[in-house]
Amino acid sequence: MLVFKSLSVLKSFHLEQKLVTYARFVHHKFHLVKPSYDTDYLLNPANIPEIQHNIEHRKGVGNIQLVHELNSKLRSLPANAGEAERSQLNDQLQAELRKIPNRTHPGVLQHGADPKVVRYYNEKPSLGEGAKVFEFSEMTKKMNIFRMEKLGNFTGHKSYYLTGELAELTEAPCPPVHCTGDHFNFHNEGLTLERPTHVQ
Repeated sequence: MLVFKSLSVLKSFHLEQKLVTYARFVHHKFHLVKPSYDTDYLLNPANIPEIQHNIEHRKGVGNIQLVHELNSKLRSLPANAGEAERSQLNDQLQAELRKIPNRTHPGVLQHGADPKVVRYYNEKPSLGEGAKVFEFSEMTKKMNIFRMEKLGNFTGHKSYYLTGELAELTEAPCPPVHCTGDHFNFHNEGLTLERPTHVQ
């Protein structure tokens, strides 16, 4: 026997499901790990000038003097002080500790205010004066092997197609390479290449 529920019953069922999902979301407690700070370093009065210099150098907003004041207040609370007051002071201390930036490596401080280039990667070769460098799309367009304009009637505005040698390159089989000793053997071509002396 086939029974059809009325629309109002279905609506109430979906509403009930949404409420159950929302209740699960509200009552779910996320257990976030509280941050731990290097309090031995930060709360040592001898380190205040160094920490203050680091805050200024990194353009931070932390106040190390306030951190030490809050820590002194927290330590000087009497044993019979209320838990609410102790918790409030501890929360303030944690909030101020969060604003203190991490320590800076001494090598970075030697650079001063000006940035320093450590190393260049992939330097462009010097081609001489008047030499023009083409991008891949420009080069292939001049060779008439790559097209990505005026294709809307066929495939869409974000498509392209390859022709000629570039299309053949995508279909070229990649031969399996077997490396033994001092030779690279390309099995399907019957080629043997000597291993260069600088390759380990």
